[in-house]
Amino acid sequence: MKTSPLLAETTEPEMALTFFFEEHYLSSRPRTLSLRTVELYEYSIQKFSNYLGHEATLGDLLNSVVGEYIRHLGESRKPGGVDKERRQLSALWRSAYALGMIRQEPTIQQVKVPVRTYGVCVEHQGHPMKPLPNNAILKFLNDVYIAQKLIGKSEKTARLYRCSVKQYKRFLGREPTLDDLTNETMAAFLQWRLDEGTKKSTTEKDRVQISAIWRFAVLKREVEELPIIPPIDVPTVAPVAWTMEELGQLLDACSRATGAYVDNDQAQWAVLRSVWWTALHRVLWCTGERIGAVMALKWKDVDGKTLNFPPEVRKRGLRYNYRELDDLAVESLGQMRAAWFSCDSDNLVFPWSLTPTLVWPHYRQILATAGLPHDRLSKFHRIRKSVASHIHAKGGNAQEAMQHANRRTTESYLDPRICRPEQPIDSLPQIPVVEKS
Repeated sequence: MKTSPLLAETTEPEMALTFFFEEHYLSSRPRTLSLRTVELYEYSIQKFSNYLGHEATLGDLLNSVVGEYIRHLGESRKPGGVDKERRQLSALWRSAYALGMIRQEPTIQQVKVPVRTYGVCVEHQGHPMKPLPNNAILKFLNDVYIAQKLIGKSEKTARLYRCSVKQYKRFLGREPTLDDLTNETMAAFLQWRLDEGTKKSTTEKDRVQISAIWRFAVLKREVEELPIIPPIDVPTVAPVAWTMEELGQLLDACSRATGAYVDNDQAQWAVLRSVWWTALHRVLWCTGERIGAVMALKWKDVDGKTLNFPPEVRKRGLRYNYRELDDLAVESLGQMRAAWFSCDSDNLVFPWSLTPTLVWPHYRQILATAGLPHDRLSKFHRIRKSVASHIHAKGGNAQEAMQHANRRTTESYLDPRICRPEQPIDSLPQIPVVEKS
């Protein structure tokens, strides 16, 4: 059923499902969703829209329509993927129902997903989780490796290690144990990852992280065999920065942003979106800082034309960053300060009351308005690469500006279109042209 359903079952039939997700669903959740989860929801909405043949709206959330869509997916997809689509659409549906924006409650049944647990295929629904074996790699990672080797590291680092172990589990079809840390098994795992289309860089990350756990297990005399799998050759990709013309387009799009951001909790501030995005980009351009550090900046870190990023808001949390601003950035920050009805030194320079991950879809809209690429390589870090590239092109020290310990890291930031490297033709003589007699 790919035609629009009857709209009598909803009070907001024309509201796009994407708009509901960004403006209502995310802001109503008690817990913040990760960027990856937000992208999965957006992808599910897009696939549902493709099936319908038009942009999905709340009016399309009917049991007959969604049920037929789930059956359609079941014809070509694995049960796990089908049930994920059902869960995500149902979550949006239940939220709209609770807000009184839709009258029909979802009744789509779960898709039975077979799960392989310790070599036995069981049904997922109602099956109790078994405890980890004493020699499980995940147990060793959580209890020993993280506690002793990742001291002071962020939770994100620990999560990345767990993700690699999860992929090892998916390959084996059961919970991996320390006995599975053999070079034959590891080689087969890495080849399996490549064969299923995983990028070489991601596969190499899995090799590095599992091998690190493995070597520590050897030191702890839990495993005898050392890993000897060589690194995977990862192709280097040319860095991509913004040209000055593209940066002009980006700032123009920021100045044309409509609407405002307001403090939904305590009503302490309100700022036009055009002011917020313009000031953010002015600061990113003048400082070359990462988006996380800029978003954590407080007014006590602002002193006239200078910003002092304390170590705790920066990557690795080891070094401060002292940066001066140009006049346009100072003017923009003055407008941001005026957004606070009563500005305190501990207030954020760039307050954000929405779900933190919503800054990414909002930024994607800014980029789309500017007519610029808005893929994952064209987000905030591309501005940092732009700063490094234009500094290097002007003869400056990009490594010091980025505060990189390794020159190779800086080289991975430099866009060859902006920082033209020396070319063979610069030194080669002209081949003489033989005149025809």
